[in-house]
Amino acid sequence: MKHIKKSQEPEKFTNWKALENDDWKSNWDDNFQAPEKPVVHDALLKEQGYICCYCGMRITRETSHIEHLKPRSTYPNLALEYTNLIASCQGESEEPPTVPVHCGHKKSIGTMKI
Repeated sequence: MKHIKKSQEPEKFTNWKALENDDWKSNWDDNFQAPEKPVVHDALLKEQGYICCYCGMRITRETSHIEHLKPRSTYPNLALEYTNLIASCQGESEEPPTVPVHCGHKKSIGTMKI
């Protein structure tokens, strides 16, 4: 696993989360999308030097996804914590030829030791 020195979260992400009120809550599954999600993804890639946090493979936004170091299923309160977000290489593609399962998705099925 690559050591990652976390930067401060992007201002656009901070501002988006600050919009929470009685009628609207920021949520990973329901409303974390453009324009905030790509900004966060790009910031993660930049702070990691465009390297997968687990295997060290070169990654881009197209070949990676945002991964939760501590899983959302166990730590739902950390779903939108920037310090819990990292960029990992993609999992298996759905289109032929399929790409083998890698890193973050492999971790989620319990076969990767981190």
